[in-house]
Amino acid sequence: MLVGALHTNPIHIFQFFISTKMEVKVKQLFEKLLLQKSLTIEESYSIFKKIMENEISPIQASAFLSILKMKGEQVSEIIGAVKLLREKAEKINIKGKKVGDTCGTGGDRSETFNISTAAGIVGFGAGLTIAKHGNRAITSKCGSADVMEKLGFNINIPIEKNKEILEKFGFSFFFAPFYHPAMKNIAPVRKDLPFRTIFNIIGPLTNPVRTSFQIMGVSEYKLLYLIPPVFKNLNIDGFVFFSEDGIDEISLTGKTFIVEINKRGIREYEIYPQNFGMKKCSINDLKGGTPDENKEIIMRILQNKEKGAKRDIVILNSAFLLNASGKVDNIKEGIELSKRIIEKGIAYKKFMELVENLQKL
Repeated sequence: MLVGALHTNPIHIFQFFISTKMEVKVKQLFEKLLLQKSLTIEESYSIFKKIMENEISPIQASAFLSILKMKGEQVSEIIGAVKLLREKAEKINIKGKKVGDTCGTGGDRSETFNISTAAGIVGFGAGLTIAKHGNRAITSKCGSADVMEKLGFNINIPIEKNKEILEKFGFSFFFAPFYHPAMKNIAPVRKDLPFRTIFNIIGPLTNPVRTSFQIMGVSEYKLLYLIPPVFKNLNIDGFVFFSEDGIDEISLTGKTFIVEINKRGIREYEIYPQNFGMKKCSINDLKGGTPDENKEIIMRILQNKEKGAKRDIVILNSAFLLNASGKVDNIKEGIELSKRIIEKGIAYKKFMELVENLQKL
């Protein structure tokens, strides 16, 4: 019935759900959304709190997410939801270190290999502290959690032990469902809805480690303008990007739209692989496969055995990560450092030492 209403008139949805038992304040927020008005940060926070704490029914939660989707999520609504989810998450406090992430929205259905995960590993090889946040595959054959398992990580490692790993070695993986227990309350609703919701947008922004820098690929062009103000609000420096081919990575197939966020403000521009002396490729050159196949691709890159587009795209994305962290002053320097880290075997050696230590735990 809900899906049918989505294709008719938004008022029908409200008329259907208003007949259910609903708090006055919640009704008022529904009415506001139906009038195409955005919620404030505080209003968004309050209704997501009710959703996460099971204070509104699944059918009401479904209606809310549907109406919000039809109206179009706005910055204040995203910030409110992110603040609530970060508050509810298992918290990992790392003192005295700048910590970064490469988690993007996913959902591009391009079947590329795990580019951002590989870029995070190369960044780690260059000396960055990386808290890789991610999940299992949803729209692809292999999510970051799937490939990290194949690379030797126990994604269900106890929280305190994972914190120790990050502090001691400078890299670890944070399996999203394990660190966001409140999300289980909304999981059935999300599964039943035939479209992506605001939760697909805010997931990459809810790393349990309070990251200070991040590169975040998005699978919708409109998110280029919604996510950067959220970065600013959360005091995250970095880059948000969307490629012309639709993948949530800085691509080699053509143009990538970039938004840079740092203490100086927000800056927008476009790049092409030729700007950095890299060859243009096709999307097929970046295809991955199963977790085992993607593991092999990443290992070949780290071992300096992969010389084509797959290696180049990891180097380019890693360069932006290094720049976001402040490790290098510009992307050219980031590319040179990433290449050196791979060619000298530094990234491979450092990563394998980490994996060997994890096996002893």
